[in-house]
Amino acid sequence: MDGLNDPVATFEKMQELLKAKDDTSRFVGLALLKTVLDNGQLINDPQRLRILWDALSPKFLDRLLRAHQNEKVSRTDSKDMVDLAVAVLHTFSILLPEEARREKRLTGRTAPLVKALIQSPPDTTKLILQTILTIAAPRNPKWLEPLIMMLRKLVTSKPTAAGRTAYTQLAAALLQSYPATCPSLLFQHDASGNSDSKPFSYLMVNLLLIDIRSSFPSLLAKLNSEEYPAISQRLAAAFDVISSFIGFLVRSLDDESVSRFSMTPDLLLKLRKDIAETMSLNIEYLRDRWDASIAGASGLHPSARTGTAATSEGTRLTLTWESMKDNVNADALILAGIGALAIWIREDENENLRNETAGLMDMFVDLYKLSSQGTLDFRYPILLALEGIMINEEGIDGFLGQDGWLVVFEDLKSILRSTTEQPTISQSSIDAGRGLQIVRVLLAIIDHEATSFPREDWMAVVTTTTSMKVTATPPSSVIIEFLVAMLQLSSTLLSKSSGGMTKRYVTSVPALSGLVKQLKPIVSNMDDEVESRELMALLDDEALVLENLR
Repeated sequence: MDGLNDPVATFEKMQELLKAKDDTSRFVGLALLKTVLDNGQLINDPQRLRILWDALSPKFLDRLLRAHQNEKVSRTDSKDMVDLAVAVLHTFSILLPEEARREKRLTGRTAPLVKALIQSPPDTTKLILQTILTIAAPRNPKWLEPLIMMLRKLVTSKPTAAGRTAYTQLAAALLQSYPATCPSLLFQHDASGNSDSKPFSYLMVNLLLIDIRSSFPSLLAKLNSEEYPAISQRLAAAFDVISSFIGFLVRSLDDESVSRFSMTPDLLLKLRKDIAETMSLNIEYLRDRWDASIAGASGLHPSARTGTAATSEGTRLTLTWESMKDNVNADALILAGIGALAIWIREDENENLRNETAGLMDMFVDLYKLSSQGTLDFRYPILLALEGIMINEEGIDGFLGQDGWLVVFEDLKSILRSTTEQPTISQSSIDAGRGLQIVRVLLAIIDHEATSFPREDWMAVVTTTTSMKVTATPPSSVIIEFLVAMLQLSSTLLSKSSGGMTKRYVTSVPALSGLVKQLKPIVSNMDDEVESRELMALLDDEALVLENLR
């Protein structure tokens, strides 16, 4: 084996072992290949990488992925077999050129990978899902529909707990990767089935809702247990699937052209009731989880919160039931739970649920601030939730009471800097989209009947808008729309302000009118004629409003 220190000898030995007829030699070759791949020795050698890939037996890989404990194979050995096959496939899915990733030699491993999900621990499950998603990089792969049919069959076959976890996480991963095509494939009704049977989408969503509701009562007590990360991952995936379903349901009800989706009114009403009940429990858990980690009690202003205590394990919060390993702002379940709640309260006119959600305002504001520091970005779902909450006066009071206006305004200023001073197409467009969400939330507050006059500190929006720099060629249409929205926000503040405040800020009107004139030629040259006409109409309205303020 000393010769294996020579890269050429190692390469030849791997080829020999992988092409052998017996599985023992193949397994040794695969283990050696994993070591070489992990060391990065083949990253810059695509020719040898392809030779070794072609030497691998697809049937052998499939047998390893199917390995399970029996009289001849121990649990540890079966796990090692699956882990080895998954690790090698994951690496090849990344390193192989695109044309090779499209070949059946790799795409044909998708089904065995899915089946391996059922018995795999969290770490292996994550790697399997990453591998499937990497293989899925062709836009509309031919295997997507058969894979979803397999997933639907698994859902209806009354699987074990491991099976339920597998189909939940796979469904969430596919919906995230193929948001345009996957929802209809997964949620559409199969007319070929029994006409008396309930639609598949109803069955699947109902199973996910039951899983969430049954898990919440004991979940807080498991924060420090080894099983919490896996439970959190599963429930987060369930919420992601439910979010996708709600979006699909709304589009289906609004657009008759959405094909092959049908659900009787009585099932829709029952599903609405079940989702509302689940969201109420979701709010309770979010409240308890936040109080356990940060707040101490519902609605406390940050200045009134408890301090920390020095322990043998370092400085800890004085609340003892918080997770010792996972920060609340890094918990995927919190992000997914807020996302699903935000979509639901925006679409469903349930005033009680919106008021319940308003009780999470301190958490929303803090998570918004923490998003720039943590691994997860909560800003988008929180802004979506605020759109639903701001319909009620209680929501507005809670938002302002927690300094929410100041927090999102600081973000708004940073977005203006990123979109006008140093714009890059990708990030600036993302930021501008978030800016539009912020403007919608602030306009909802200003326009609400409970708001008599704007506060003095709100008028900083006007002076910030007057300082905007409009480049001759903005990178994207969403940035143009954001700049127009900033003008709308400013003119609305000026229009609703009291006489004395209006006089103090009347000097801003010429600058705002100048921005309207700068934006008009840019808008008129937009590629999308429909969008150009709509934005031009808005600019004409702004010009008229500003003229009346002079």
